[in-house]
Amino acid sequence: MTLEEIAKLCNVSTSTVSRVLNNKKGISEKTRKNILDLVKDLEKQEIPILKKTTKTIAFIVPSLSNYFFSTLLKKILIEVENKNIDILVFDINDDIEREIEVIKNLSNKNIDGMILISSSKNDEKFKIKKELLTFVHPFILMDRKLKDASFDGVYVDNIRGVFALTEYLIKKGKKDITIITGDKNSNISMERIEGYKEALYMNGIEISSGHIVFADFYDSRKIEKSLKSVITEKNYPKTLICCNNIILQIVIKLIMQNNLRINKDITVVSFDNTDFLDNLGFKISCVSPDLDTLVSQSINLILENILNKKNTTRQIDIIPELVEKN
Repeated sequence: MTLEEIAKLCNVSTSTVSRVLNNKKGISEKTRKNILDLVKDLEKQEIPILKKTTKTIAFIVPSLSNYFFSTLLKKILIEVENKNIDILVFDINDDIEREIEVIKNLSNKNIDGMILISSSKNDEKFKIKKELLTFVHPFILMDRKLKDASFDGVYVDNIRGVFALTEYLIKKGKKDITIITGDKNSNISMERIEGYKEALYMNGIEISSGHIVFADFYDSRKIEKSLKSVITEKNYPKTLICCNNIILQIVIKLIMQNNLRINKDITVVSFDNTDFLDNLGFKISCVSPDLDTLVSQSINLILENILNKKNTTRQIDIIPELVEKN
């Protein structure tokens, strides 16, 4: 029996049946009971419930201009290549309103599930949470958590990642360390700053607010504007932690414009993989999650959700690994 046939028997929409079977909220107890009672009767009679499958998973990403996310997408496509699954990609340009719009539209689309990497901004995150609580299809979060929400997901541990990066610099004899991160109104920014502060505190180094620079994670112009007075030919920090690859690229640009030398005048390290700079002669040490693990765990989890093979919330943390480059 199909979901459409169950919906007709219960006098509800197909999406309502799907929500009940996926244990979603927003359905009256009476309606939920009617549907579940019918499903139990079908199971007793050994009548299979056939769900229409599209073999399509939506992937929402903050910005494909970021090397980290474009690399993730490539690895996802490789991971599903032999599984006969299509990936429907949405680049939201780190815009929460766009993210909400895409999630709403996907609720009405014929897809099997969704992988969401949410915007870095914390503004109106409660709206994202509200949309996800009523989302019809199975979904997981990837890379980053939603504050004050508990959804299935595979997450990068930002605190432990920046802690490891800061401690690496301290062991190299660096004490005057400046961190450049995203917008103040970003949970990711605050988590990475927390890891930075914790490493300084654990090593007995005073924490100075002047060594914490808020910029942006994706807008190159905003980043450059925030750093114009930080990196000049005569005045510059001796050691820099860049909290993503786009910040790193702007930092390299400003260092070169001011006739300074990377890892000579200014020691630079980064969160996220920096292999894309190797061929340009820039050897930047970094911390980065194992992307193959992040992708394979995420695909496995969304497929489990689609097949209803799990009964409890699963949150998997991926700890970034230190990659030292000369």
